[in-house]
Amino acid sequence: MTGIADIQWTYFCSNVVHEWSGLWTFWNAQTRQVINKFHGIRSFIALDEAKTIIRHRNIFQNEDGGARILPTGYEGPWEILKGDTDEHGVCHPAKREHRAVLHSNGGGVWTRNYIGDLDARKFSAEMFLSRGEFRCGVIVSYNESKQLRSFGTIRRRSRTPKSKSGRQVQRCKRACSFQI
Repeated sequence: MTGIADIQWTYFCSNVVHEWSGLWTFWNAQTRQVINKFHGIRSFIALDEAKTIIRHRNIFQNEDGGARILPTGYEGPWEILKGDTDEHGVCHPAKREHRAVLHSNGGGVWTRNYIGDLDARKFSAEMFLSRGEFRCGVIVSYNESKQLRSFGTIRRRSRTPKSKSGRQVQRCKRACSFQI
């Protein structure tokens, strides 16, 4: 691994390797109507003491608490390997053409490593901001014609918190709550 890859892996382990509980909300880009809303747990667990293998699994629920069925491939589990991280960021086995590029404060982006010629393929990206045990992500998705299809937010809180500051909780709630 290069120095940059080592730094990205360190940021990943420090800021992402937690169990996150959150609310996913998606809107239709044309009508601005909510098309999908559900709760979920996004779990990242180190499988070894050196943190070279991280297991990622998603568990989703409808708002009424019932199990949510998503298209195959969204739940996992996956094993994210330190050795697959490069100077472009952390590689996820579900989408090897994507990278998570992270900042030391926990913020970052999840996007394609190279957008070049996408042909008639869908495209999406997530930008996330982080503050302590809270993370707010914004996702945009484009259809095969390269038209904006949907956008969404993921408001998450670590279930393995680093801090418990009440002031921090209020600031994040204000920062992550908005109307479309």
